[in-house]
Amino acid sequence: MIQDKVAQQVAARLQVSFDAAQQARLNEKYPTDPRVYEAYIRGVTGLDERAGGEESMPQMQTTIDFFKKAIEIDPKYALAHAQLAFAYAWTAVVTKNSIRALECECQRSNLPGRCS
Repeated sequence: MIQDKVAQQVAARLQVSFDAAQQARLNEKYPTDPRVYEAYIRGVTGLDERAGGEESMPQMQTTIDFFKKAIEIDPKYALAHAQLAFAYAWTAVVTKNSIRALECECQRSNLPGRCS
């Protein structure tokens, strides 16, 4: 892959030397199982297509499920783990903002019993 060649050229120009274990890690390839890659790409697509708020939550759950599927098939696929973490973080922010908006609305309404 071109990324591998670029990484090797950069390392060579920086005169970085790697031991055998590090070199082996550099030469590792992405998963060959097309199911892993398909689930990962479908999850990434879901992230790209999400809207900005709470209306995206059902789609985000589907996106999370795709990343989980990729991880289930190949637990060592780091990209799926990273994107799953991002999806969870995004969900937490949206949920927190929704709760905060609801609390503000309750405080503005000043109606006893509705805000507890």
